[in-house]
Amino acid sequence: MLKLIKTRMTIFSTLVVFILFITFGAFLYFGLDRLLHEQFDRQLYLLADAIEDSYGTDQGYFTFLEAGTNNYEQARNNWVRIVDPSGGIYFQSDRYRDDPVAFPLEAARAHVGRKPKYFYRNFQIDREKDYRSIILAVIRDPEAGALYWVEVGEPLKHINNSLAFFRKLLLASLPLVLITVAAASFYVVNRLIRPVSLMANRAERISFENLNQRLPVINYKDEVGRLAITFNNLLQRLEASFRQQRQLLSNISHELKTPLTVLRTHWEPELSNGNLPQELREKLAGDVEELARLSKMVDDLSLLSRSLEDLSNLERQETDLTQLLSQLIGDLRVIAELKQQEIIWQPPPTIRVGGDPRYLKRLFMNLIDNAIKYTPEGGRIAVTCAEAAGRVLVTVVDNGIGIPAKDLPRLFERFYRAENSHQTGKGSGLGLPIAKWIAEAHLGRLQLESAPGLGCTVTVELPAW
Repeated sequence: MLKLIKTRMTIFSTLVVFILFITFGAFLYFGLDRLLHEQFDRQLYLLADAIEDSYGTDQGYFTFLEAGTNNYEQARNNWVRIVDPSGGIYFQSDRYRDDPVAFPLEAARAHVGRKPKYFYRNFQIDREKDYRSIILAVIRDPEAGALYWVEVGEPLKHINNSLAFFRKLLLASLPLVLITVAAASFYVVNRLIRPVSLMANRAERISFENLNQRLPVINYKDEVGRLAITFNNLLQRLEASFRQQRQLLSNISHELKTPLTVLRTHWEPELSNGNLPQELREKLAGDVEELARLSKMVDDLSLLSRSLEDLSNLERQETDLTQLLSQLIGDLRVIAELKQQEIIWQPPPTIRVGGDPRYLKRLFMNLIDNAIKYTPEGGRIAVTCAEAAGRVLVTVVDNGIGIPAKDLPRLFERFYRAENSHQTGKGSGLGLPIAKWIAEAHLGRLQLESAPGLGCTVTVELPAW
């Protein structure tokens, strides 16, 4: 998720710079274009105006064009010509020889009397060379009209070359700018996102089993640091809450265990008292059965409180799983036979795992006991155990009532009971969560597959010893 955010922010930053670069580049280009043309037109005007000012009505000629002067050489070497009102050539420089472009006499006549008394025009020679000239009217008496028209021109080659070079410079620098901005943006974004990434990675590893861990605070003064501090405070409150929950479960199980044991000790021997009436004995048997169920629930609560603690000190030793399952199934067959159920078990050769025999026995007892509870009379329960590739697989399969699909995702939640389990009135909702916890505490996993009316298959995978 954070990689996607970094990519999006980098692309967004690069796109913004691209738009700014194009906008600013266009602004510079058109600004440069206008500046160059204004300077170009200014130079044309200055030369044309100097020639126009040099005309004297008394002398009847342009003193600027007197032979032998520097001004004359300047005019002769540039695009300069002077035309009289009839279109005759008064003067033309060497570059206007052979009349490469006609003088716009009609446009010049139409411009007389307007302000300013000059105008510009663009023209081409050989269809490839662009030129621009100024045509300035020589007027001494407004009523008499123009005496001459002075045309001064220059090729636009230097301007076009400068603009072409600037365009190439912009196009060539665009990829370099974008690559630089993208790299810089990714670096900056990565530096900004890094504390969030560290927080996310640490938060993913925090669960109720290690609430003592805290998020790293890179800089407590910025917003990310304040977020980490706030989250750490929340973790501290959650840790205190879970600690109180564990203590509560431990206290409840401890306080209930003694009175339940006393009651069972008092009432179970009375079941064999032949002097009790049959009706009273049956009621007493039901009460003893409920006491046994409550005792098991208290044991589950005690084990549940352990499941909320750190299991780094769990006792692990070499355990003969084949023997453990054989003894457990032998004990549970007595309960299965009361419901005329058959437990199928073919002991494999000795298979050993590493773990705590007490917890492993509780794990498989919960699974097989569930199979007995939710399998109708006359049903079958098959238990298999096999080893392959350093892993041990224990499977418990029954042909019981099955579990609806909507209940499967929540079966391992504490105290959750599927809808059909309410109908049977059996179970406390702790057996499967505890079994799953024991399997994971032994570096294994527990999987469950089921469908209504098709029974249930539970598979436990553990590392071999």
